[in-house]
Amino acid sequence: MSSVRRRRIVLVRIVFLLGLLALGLFMTAEAGLFGHGELKRGPAPDDGRGPQTGLTRYPYGRSVSPPLEGTTLDGARFDLAELRGNVVVINVWGSWCNPCRAEMPDLVRVARETAALPVRFVGIDTRDNEAAARAFVRTYTVPYPSVVDIDGQVLPAFNKVLPMSAVPSTLVVDREGRIAARVIGRTDYSTVRGLVDDLLAEPSTEAAARGGPR
Repeated sequence: MSSVRRRRIVLVRIVFLLGLLALGLFMTAEAGLFGHGELKRGPAPDDGRGPQTGLTRYPYGRSVSPPLEGTTLDGARFDLAELRGNVVVINVWGSWCNPCRAEMPDLVRVARETAALPVRFVGIDTRDNEAAARAFVRTYTVPYPSVVDIDGQVLPAFNKVLPMSAVPSTLVVDREGRIAARVIGRTDYSTVRGLVDDLLAEPSTEAAARGGPR
């Protein structure tokens, strides 16, 4: 075999391997493995295939969060609209839910660490017994309110972003009241803290229009 032919064969192999590498990098980026999770344009309705667990971030094309109003376990009125200007973490839980018990210490930790920042937490206690729910809150020393959803009338407002059977699940709302991320299934400290910190670092719409940070 001539040296010219050997060089051609080597060159073809190199081009082929580079093509495979480029394809692999593209597929990895599409899967969201370079970030904290899958990146999408905005929350989409449940497709009927059941809860797709894990983290999804919405870096652009964010949808405004559905309204969340109701009575908390303490008997106070709650209205999500009043928290505009804060990063808001909404956690769906129930005292009957084992993954909810597992994740609650991490949520409580982030809530306490960010209490002095423009960050607010709220729970949605769903399909639960109020006495059991209050005991749950005392056990984990939960420092934030939870809206009572005993009869399942609160969650349907979120059916375009959260499957109704997804307990626990967590939404993170930016300071403009738009859904920036969701976690279907159990979350953890690093995920919630990372999402909150990222949103705190984002400029507000008004600041962006002025060309400077908030």
